[in-house]
Amino acid sequence: MTPRVILAVGLCALGLGASGASAKTADPVIAQVGAQTLTAGGFAKAIAALDPELRRKAAGDRQALLELVRSELGREAILAQARAKHWDKRPDVAARAEHAHDDVVITSFLAAEVAPPAGFPSDDAIRQVYQANLSRFMKPREYHVAQIYIARPADNKPQEIALARAHAGTLAEAARAPDADFAALARKSSEDHDSAPRGGDLGWVPEKLLLPEIARTVAGLADNEISDPIEVADGWHILRELGTRPPAPESLEQVRPTIVALLRDQESTRLGQAYVGELLARGHAEVDLDAVHALLAKQR
Repeated sequence: MTPRVILAVGLCALGLGASGASAKTADPVIAQVGAQTLTAGGFAKAIAALDPELRRKAAGDRQALLELVRSELGREAILAQARAKHWDKRPDVAARAEHAHDDVVITSFLAAEVAPPAGFPSDDAIRQVYQANLSRFMKPREYHVAQIYIARPADNKPQEIALARAHAGTLAEAARAPDADFAALARKSSEDHDSAPRGGDLGWVPEKLLLPEIARTVAGLADNEISDPIEVADGWHILRELGTRPPAPESLEQVRPTIVALLRDQESTRLGQAYVGELLARGHAEVDLDAVHALLAKQR
């Protein structure tokens, strides 16, 4: 797992403090912004209602997961404000909520009634979609990075910060010495306890997950080149660039679940429309347009 210290995302960005989540509570808080919290139970309900493909994406992408948590926090914050003003008690809101409930029933019923067969889509159809959309299935640039990390002093005293900055500079000089062993130096001196035992090795990291300052520096390094200390909010990072993978299409097998989900969703829509058309074709449709216009006029 890539340590969070060089990443642009992380639940710490949400302001979750040690007091915000407690394993002792029946429904522990997993994220918090100010007074607004998101519990494990609330988030479980949110992800249960998600499209399976969105759940898969969030599970494999830290940025998508963070955005999902932030979105749910925002939703809970708005809902709390609305309930405080009894917005859910308004007749027009209650009517729309009932209609939304019926939509869920209809959608889930149709999904069960007109689900595509188990073998749909065919391998040929999947391959055709893949070939026609290669540009949409690109993996971002990745960097293989190792680091020596020095944390910013917790007290933020200027003198302590100056000492930590100087210490980072000394370590960078030592790492660039002709006979230096970067991995040994990282194991001995790095304060990132996740990567230090591995000689500072962070593995392959997608460019989009790096902090902007880190990404700019790594992009300018040659293989095995060592950076000056990079100062960011949490401390100083001395980086060694071990390799680069340019953007490239994901393999067919990697994107197969996405394509299958897309094609099955399209087929479900087609089958659903045919199902509704068949129901309506069983009788002659008669519409009192004057009554319809009158009802619409009352809503203006």
